Amino acid sequence: MKTFVKVLVAILIVIGLCFGVYAVLPQTSKMFVKGNIQYRTDDTAKAQVDKIKKTKIPGFDKTFGDGLENLCKSSAWYYEEEASGDWKVTYYGSKATMDLTTAGMDQMYTDQPMKVEFTVRNNSQVDIVITIKDDILSTDQAKEAAYEKIANAAK
Repeated sequence: MKTFVKVLVAILIVIGLCFGVYAVLPQTSKMFVKGNIQYRTDDTAKAQVDKIKKTKIPGFDKTFGDGLENLCKSSAWYYEEEASGDWKVTYYGSKATMDLTTAGMDQMYTDQPMKVEFTVRNNSQVDIVITIKDDILSTDQAKEAAYEKIANAAK
C-alpha cells in the first residue's frame, strides 16, 4: 500500500509540474501545444484546418499552408467555432522574417512571431487578419505585400 501511495504522489507531482510549466508559457507557445494536440485528436478541427491550408493566397497560385509553414520556423494551426455559427482557424508561426520595405512599406520584421486569423462566415466568405509581432497589417498595400512574401516562401 505504501508503494501505491508513493507512485500516486509521484504522478500527481509530475502532473503539477507539467501544468505549472504550461501555465507560465507565453500565449504563442501554448498555442503550439494546443494546436498540435487538437490537430491530432479532433477530426473536425483537422478537416477545417486542412481546408484553410489549401486556400489559395489572393493573387497567387500557391496555398497558405505551403507559404506560412515555409515562412516560419515552427507552425501551429488552431480551430475554433464561434457562437454565431462562423468558425475560425488561427495560424501561429515563430521566427517569421518579412521585408515589406520592397513594397513601399516601412516595416522590416526579422525573427518575429506571426499570427494569421482566417474567419469563415457562412461557410464561404473568408476574412484574413495578419499580425506580425504586435502589428496588424490592416491596409490593402500591407496585406498584398504580405501575401507576396508568403507566396514566395511556398515551394
